[in-house]
Amino acid sequence: METPKKPLYSSSSQLHPLLWERLAAKDPVEICENALAYYGGDKFSLPFLGRTIIAIPGERKIFFEEREGELASFQEGLAALFYLAGATADPPAGKFVPLRELKGGSGFFRGPHAPATAKIEMVFGENPAALVQMALKRGWESSGEGDASVSIRALPKIPLKIILWGKNDEFAASATVLMDAGADLHLPLDAVWALANCAEERLVLP
Repeated sequence: METPKKPLYSSSSQLHPLLWERLAAKDPVEICENALAYYGGDKFSLPFLGRTIIAIPGERKIFFEEREGELASFQEGLAALFYLAGATADPPAGKFVPLRELKGGSGFFRGPHAPATAKIEMVFGENPAALVQMALKRGWESSGEGDASVSIRALPKIPLKIILWGKNDEFAASATVLMDAGADLHLPLDAVWALANCAEERLVLP
C-alpha cells in the first residue's frame, strides 16, 4: 500500500518570512485595537477557533497556548498572521454569507480552493447530531439550521458557521461553510480558505 504523501506545506515553520516582517513592522497597539488581540512583552495572544494562539514575531514562532512545544499548522499560522497584520477597524458585518459571496470569492472558491466540507460530510453525515455534540465540546454554539449547524467566532471579527444536511435515501450528506460578510476586510481570500479548512479540522480531529 502506498504511503499517503505529507502535504507540501504542513507546519507554520514554512510560512513566508514576509508575513512575519509585515507583522513586526506594525505598531502592536494598532494591531491589538484592530484585531482585538492582546500584546504582552514580545508576543501576541489571539482567540482562534475557541483556543488561544500565540505569535512571537521576534522568534517567528506561532503555537497554541495549551501546546507551547508544538508549532501551529501552516494554515493556522497563515490565517492568524494575515489577520493580526491585516485586520481593519471595521466591525463584523453581522451577516453570514457563503464564501463565494465575499469580494472576489466567486472566482476563487472553486476547484482546489472549494470550501472544505468533505470531512464534515463523511464524519457526521449519517449522524448530524454528533456534529453539534463535538462542536459544543470545542467551544462552538448550536445554530439550529439544516439538520445540524454550529457557529463560532473563528477570529475576533470573523464569525463562522457550518450547516450540515445529513445523508438520506435520496441525497448524500452536504455541508456549507459561511462567514461574516466582512471577512474579506480582514483577510485575503487564501487566508479565508485556510481558516475554513482549520475550522473543519478542528471539528473532525479527535
